[in-house]
Amino acid sequence: MLQKTLGKEITTMVHSRADYESALEASQILFGKGTAESLKKLPESDFVEIFEGVPQYDISKIGLQKGIDIIELLATHTTIFPSKGEARRMIKGGGVSVNKERVSGTEETVSTSALLNDKYILIQKGKKNYYVLKAT
Repeated sequence: MLQKTLGKEITTMVHSRADYESALEASQILFGKGTAESLKKLPESDFVEIFEGVPQYDISKIGLQKGIDIIELLATHTTIFPSKGEARRMIKGGGVSVNKERVSGTEETVSTSALLNDKYILIQKGKKNYYVLKAT
């Protein structure tokens, strides 16, 4: 509790209250307590900064307009999973999230409605593995 209070006070004094709130929200997103809503309202500059160093894949925005099957997206359009079977098993086990929302079934499709800042999709595999898809 003391560390959190000290961190808040120092960040607020050195930067600003808004910067502290932004850093707090970013840490919640990264460490599992963030929600889809907090991810959606995150400015692009903060999103890019938070997920710097995370594996990224370019995907076709035109393909997303039609909708891409989640299994195809994870195993064919990217190499997040080495095979469709492994992607299917992980989804059935509840271990895949798109933009912090758990993928409920293997029949789901991902479209442009999933884009954050009209450009990014955040994939989470398990608890700690993040991947950013950039629609171009």
